[in-house]
Amino acid sequence: MLITGKIRITYAVYRKMALTSYGVRPAIGRALPLLFIAIGLGQWLIGKQPGSTFLPAGVFFLVIPAVYEVLALAGWMLRRKTFAQPFRYEFTATGMTQVTAAGRTDVPWAEVTRVDRWPSTWVVRLGRGRHLAVPRRALEPADRRALNDFFLASPVVFG
Repeated sequence: MLITGKIRITYAVYRKMALTSYGVRPAIGRALPLLFIAIGLGQWLIGKQPGSTFLPAGVFFLVIPAVYEVLALAGWMLRRKTFAQPFRYEFTATGMTQVTAAGRTDVPWAEVTRVDRWPSTWVVRLGRGRHLAVPRRALEPADRRALNDFFLASPVVFG
């Protein structure tokens, strides 16, 4: 098996990579605060539980997605020069390689603890908080399917 791909990392691509690396699910991040605020306002309007924690919790959960956005923006600002050249990826039966302006990273599959499959990104977890995010757009559609099938066929390594 040999699958190769490359992609120029724009802020939009980096943002998706960063948010999926953090494990952020945007739909839940938008819906949960609104649900808490609606419940809190409803309780306040009908006069039940005036000391309800739903309203403050909703406001709190509204702030959390903003924190992740700030982290993504800060990461982009710190790594901008790395994105001057396209990222190149290579996947073989023995491991994967990522080549960027900052250098080359070779990862044997034995070092991978898990691969999270998101709609726009694969997050290859290496343990101890290390990971590589691979945008699906870096690969051709047939290669995306082949790599995804490879991950699905390896349940021990790719949980």
